Amino acid sequence: MGERCCCFAQRVPSSLHCRRSGARHSAPIALAFLLFLASLVFAACAGPRSRDGHWQLVSSGLREAVLSISGSSATNVWAVGADAGAGPIVLHYDGASWTRVSTGSSGTLWWTQVFSDGTIFMAGAQSTILRSTDGTTFTRMPTPGLASYTVFGLWGASPTDVYAVGSTSGRNGFIWHYRARSPLAGPALAGTAITYLLASFAPWSVAFASL
Repeated sequence: MGERCCCFAQRVPSSLHCRRSGARHSAPIALAFLLFLASLVFAACAGPRSRDGHWQLVSSGLREAVLSISGSSATNVWAVGADAGAGPIVLHYDGASWTRVSTGSSGTLWWTQVFSDGTIFMAGAQSTILRSTDGTTFTRMPTPGLASYTVFGLWGASPTDVYAVGSTSGRNGFIWHYRARSPLAGPALAGTAITYLLASFAPWSVAFASL
C-alpha cells in the first residue's frame, strides 16, 4: 500500500534497577538511552507517507453484508456476501463503478477468488460453489456436500486446481479438492482417503473430512 509502520513498545523489567549503590547512577543513563531509541522509532513511523496510499469509501448503505472481495486487476474486482432474501449480493467493479450481478443462486456467499484469466469461483451456504468464465453466466458445480455444508473459503493455484474449506452445521470441518484435466480427458478425482465418494460428485473430491 506504499506505507509501512514498524512501531512497537517494550516494557523495561524492574531487574534493570541494580541493587549495588554504584550502579544506581547508571539507571537514568539507561533510561535516557531507551527513550532516545524510542524517539528514533516513532520518528521513522511518522515520516513522510506515500501519496499513492490512501483509503476511500466506494460504497455504502448496502442492505447485505459484503464478506469477500477478489480481483484480477484494478478494473476487474468482485465482491460477494449475504443473502437478504433475493439471492446473495454479488458486485462487480470495472474501474469506474460497482454493478450488482445476479448469479441465480440462493444462500450467503462467503468467499470468492478471481484468477488472472478471468475465471471466477464463489462459494458459500448449502454446499454452493459457483464458477464463471465470462462474469455473466454462473454454473453451480457438483460437490460432495449436502445442504448443511457451508463453504467458508477457497483458494486455487489455478482455475483447474482449487481447494475449498468449510464445516457441517458449524461443527465438523472438511476440505474439498478440485482438479480438472483437459476438456477431452474430462474431470479427474484427486487422491482421497474417502472411498465412498460417488462419481456424481465429480470433479470435487473430499481431501479431508471431520477435522
